[in-house]
Amino acid sequence: MKSLQPKRIQLVRHAKLAVDPSGLFVGRTELKACPTSTQQLATSFQNTEFDALVSSPLQRCQTLAEQVAAYKGLKVETLDSLQERDWGSWDGLNTAEINPQDLQAYYDDPFNYSIPQAESWNEMRERLNQAWCSLLNHPAQNLLCVTHGGVLRLLMQQILGLSDHALFQFKLDYGVQLVLEVTPTPTQPFVQLIEIRPANL
Repeated sequence: MKSLQPKRIQLVRHAKLAVDPSGLFVGRTELKACPTSTQQLATSFQNTEFDALVSSPLQRCQTLAEQVAAYKGLKVETLDSLQERDWGSWDGLNTAEINPQDLQAYYDDPFNYSIPQAESWNEMRERLNQAWCSLLNHPAQNLLCVTHGGVLRLLMQQILGLSDHALFQFKLDYGVQLVLEVTPTPTQPFVQLIEIRPANL
C-alpha cells in the first residue's frame, strides 16, 4: 500500500434480482437487479463518504454502481476480477435442470467436485487475491466496491481466516455492506472488519 494512513474499503452486494433466484446457479449469467431495490440501495449511499467507486462488470452490479456514482459525481471503475464465480455448464440453470446425481455429488463435496467448464474454488480464490491487491493499491483512501455474494464470502474467508465449512454458516443478503479498515504495517496490511450494515431491502 502506498499510503501510511488507514484505508477504508466498503464492499456491498448488489440489490436483489428481478427474478426469484431460488435454486439458480447465478454466476456470470446476466440477470437484471430489481429496479426499485436498486434505487433504494443507491439512495442509501447519498450520505456515505467515499472518493472512488469500483464495480464488477456484471449488469446487476454496474446498474447500482452507476446510480451511486451519479449521486457523487464520480466515474465507475470496472474491475473484472470482482465478478461472481463462473459456474460453467451449470451457470444460469435451476437445480431441477441438473442431473440429480451430479447435483448431490456437488452438495456432498462442494469444494472438490468439478462442475464441467466451471471455475474451481481455488481458481476463484486466486482471482480474488488479485482483486484484493488491486483494491489495497488503489490510490483512494475511502473506496466503495460493488460486487457479489460469492465474492464477499471468499474475501471474508481470506481476510478473517475462516474454514471452507464456515462459508456456508453466515448469510449475506442483497445490499449488505461490509466495512473494512486496512492499516499498513512493516510486513503486510492489517485488516479489520469494523461493521456489517444490513440493507433491509
